[in-house]
Amino acid sequence: TSAETLQKNGLNYALGAAQAIHIVSRTKNYIGLSNTNTDSTFGGLISEIILYNRELTTTEQQKINTYLSLKYGLTLDRTGMSSTYLNTNGDVIYTDGGTYWNNIIGIGRDDVESFYQKQSKTTTDTVRLYRSLNLTNQLNTSTISNSPSYLVMGSDGARMCSVFSSATHNEKPSGIITRLAREWKIYNTNFSDSYSLDIKLNSCALPSTVTIAHLRLLVDDDADFSNATAIASGTSGITITYTNPVITISGLSTSIIPLNGLRYITIGSTNSITPLPVELVSFHADCKDEAIELKWQTASEINNH
Repeated sequence: TSAETLQKNGLNYALGAAQAIHIVSRTKNYIGLSNTNTDSTFGGLISEIILYNRELTTTEQQKINTYLSLKYGLTLDRTGMSSTYLNTNGDVIYTDGGTYWNNIIGIGRDDVESFYQKQSKTTTDTVRLYRSLNLTNQLNTSTISNSPSYLVMGSDGARMCSVFSSATHNEKPSGIITRLAREWKIYNTNFSDSYSLDIKLNSCALPSTVTIAHLRLLVDDDADFSNATAIASGTSGITITYTNPVITISGLSTSIIPLNGLRYITIGSTNSITPLPVELVSFHADCKDEAIELKWQTASEINNH
C-alpha cells in the first residue's frame, strides 16, 4: 500500500506509486514488466538480491547498505542515511562530514549477515586493502579472527602526487620533504589481525623515479600532518615495497591503527624526487628556423633544478 522506492548507493533515486504484485505460473522470474504488450524486463547482470517479508526500518536499511557497499566496493551517497556505515550491532564503523567520503572500502567479518570480506579495492583499483590477495574474495583462504570486526577507509580525493608548499593538504612533519596530496581516514572496529595496503601512484608522481628508501608512512590522529608520525620500512612492524607504480605497505596492525580507533594516513618522502617534485601543466616544443623553442608551465616547483 505504500509508494515504491528505488535507491542508488543508499540515496533515494526515484519514487513511484505502489504497484500490485501479480503471481503467475512461469518457468523464470523477471525484474521489470513483462506481458504480451510490453517487455521492459531487466537484461543485465546482478550480483546479489536480498528479499524481506516486511518493510525495513531506516537503521536496518543502513546495515544492509553497509553490507552491500563494503562487499562490492561502492561508496554510499553521503547525503543519505545520516552519512554513516553500521554493522549488525548498530555500531558506527565509518562516518564523516564529507571531507573523506570518497572511494570508501573495507574488509571485515560479521557472522550475523555472513559478511566475510578479506580483500577490497576501489572501483578504479587505485587502493587495495586486504588480509591477503587472491583472484576473488571467495578463493581467498586468509582468516579474520573477530566477529563483528571491520576495517574501513575513505579518502579526501586529492591528487595522487605531491603538491607545492602553499597548497592545502601539504602539512608534513620534520624530515619529510614532500608527500602525496591525498589523505585517507581509517576506522578500526574490533579488527585485531594484520593487513596490507596497496596505493597506486598517478603518472603526475613520476612513478619511475620512486626510491623505496625515501618512502614513509605518515600516521596522524587529527588530520593535521605537521605533527604526524613518519614510519619507515622495517619499523613498527611494517614493510614498504614498491612495484612501479604501486606502493605496498604490509604488516599493518593495531600498533598503527589502534583497536576501535581511527587514524589519518598518507605517504611521505625524505627526498624531493620521491614523489614528483615538479607538477607540469604543459610542455611544448616548436621548430623555429634552425632551432627548437621549448615552452612549459608548472603548477609547482620544489627543490628542482
